[in-house]
Amino acid sequence: MNKKRILLLSIIMGFLIIVIGNYLNNYNLLKQPPSEKWSKEVKIGSGLGKNTPVIIKEENRLLVAYGDTKKIKVCETDLNGKEIKTKEYAVEEELLKNLIFTKTDKGYTLIYNSNKLSIDYLEKLVLDEELNLVKREIEEGITFTEQIDSKNIVLAYKDKIKLVNTVSNENIEVPVENLSMLTANKSKDELLICYLEKEKLFKGFTVKGGKVSKPFLIKEMIKTDKITYGAMSLSSDAKNGYLLVEKYDRNEYFATEVMEFPISGGEGQVSKLVVDKSSYVINTKGAYSENGARFYATMGVPFGKKEFQKAIVSFEIKNGEVSSSEKITRLRELCIHPYNDEEYIAFLSFEKDGLYSVNIASSNESFKDANNGPRRDERLRSLGYLVEGFMYSISYIIIIGFRWIVPGLVIAGAVSFMDYKFDDKKKRYMYIILATIVVVMKIYTINKAFYVQYSHMLPTILASSFVGILINSLIGLVVYGYGYMVYTDDFESIFLGKFSIFMLIDALFTLMIFVPLII
Repeated sequence: MNKKRILLLSIIMGFLIIVIGNYLNNYNLLKQPPSEKWSKEVKIGSGLGKNTPVIIKEENRLLVAYGDTKKIKVCETDLNGKEIKTKEYAVEEELLKNLIFTKTDKGYTLIYNSNKLSIDYLEKLVLDEELNLVKREIEEGITFTEQIDSKNIVLAYKDKIKLVNTVSNENIEVPVENLSMLTANKSKDELLICYLEKEKLFKGFTVKGGKVSKPFLIKEMIKTDKITYGAMSLSSDAKNGYLLVEKYDRNEYFATEVMEFPISGGEGQVSKLVVDKSSYVINTKGAYSENGARFYATMGVPFGKKEFQKAIVSFEIKNGEVSSSEKITRLRELCIHPYNDEEYIAFLSFEKDGLYSVNIASSNESFKDANNGPRRDERLRSLGYLVEGFMYSISYIIIIGFRWIVPGLVIAGAVSFMDYKFDDKKKRYMYIILATIVVVMKIYTINKAFYVQYSHMLPTILASSFVGILINSLIGLVVYGYGYMVYTDDFESIFLGKFSIFMLIDALFTLMIFVPLII
């Protein structure tokens, strides 16, 4: 086998090694679960509704309720997320304000509230233990609903708040005035309810052993036309409650504020919520935790070294300090509306054109063992990332590659213009000298672009600039070595035409290694 064929095979092998290396780098990233604690997601359905899916964990199954266009669905799975069946229930409304799914003494209840002809109302769908529809009930005058857990809910009217235990059918009513927002949470031995009254008074009360505390003022906010409040959520540690409220300035998200207040009653202190140095924390949902006030939320988190995802995370607030943040989702798509029951969580992820996937995940070891293995979609997405990286590498020939290609073309053009004066020996020397100059310019450009500006994105194996110099030199040696063989086979050909082809091949191979690491 002659040297020319060896160099050609080296170029082909080099291309394949770069492609396979990029694919494996993508796959090793995509196959990972979101965190050590949480499993990969399991899709159990999809729908056009954006209401929070509700999950109920039972002894031998999971039930997840979620909305779709003019229907509510309940998916039954085993404890590892394998679907058993899905039931559908028709409703008149396309847009539901909120969805509730609870246990009863004889089965389950689906509840949604909406508005028809300017009248607020609630529809209750009573189900038996096999999820068959038993009857429907409608109640008017209910403006807000909130689910605390699988058996406790809160209903808000114009002049009162009603706490309902759907299993024991016990009700507790508390009078209020002009309620406009509502949230609730359960601690170890009591319920905590907070609400916004008269659009400026944040108030709260507790329920323990069937006894209701006197409502207390958490904070009075100065109301302005520019500032509005979005979703709010609630959780608590042993002493204090933490009310999270999304704040909007001229309808643009501004911050999520934390109102820390004593559960025993008393005015709260307001601060800005920051989780892992990020103040963009939205779509929060409180949950019970023995360690402190636990919340789930959507926020921007890093994915690998080059991307950010709007993922769901969990974090705790204890003694006013944010800690123990953990990533729960790993999807590239937007993830919203988390709801948990024990170690299981349900959430939505954006699919396309208003369609959302309904997913579940868990910190349960059996669930993780069943669902954390390699997946076909991970391999397909790795190929998608590979193609994306290849296309970006081509475009970066113009963005970065032209910094050494253009000077190389100028010099090659001058050589091509005068090469008729050179004998074959001088032509060989001119090719080697020009190839060396181009490789040196390439090494300088790559080092400045990737080992200075993007050094934090490079993997450990490429972190040393010496390794970068070695790779750039090796690619140049093989590509221009083969180009030298081609050129010396036919000195009568146009030098510029042949040399420029190998400059482009050299640039593409080099950028295929570095560009996918930064996009």
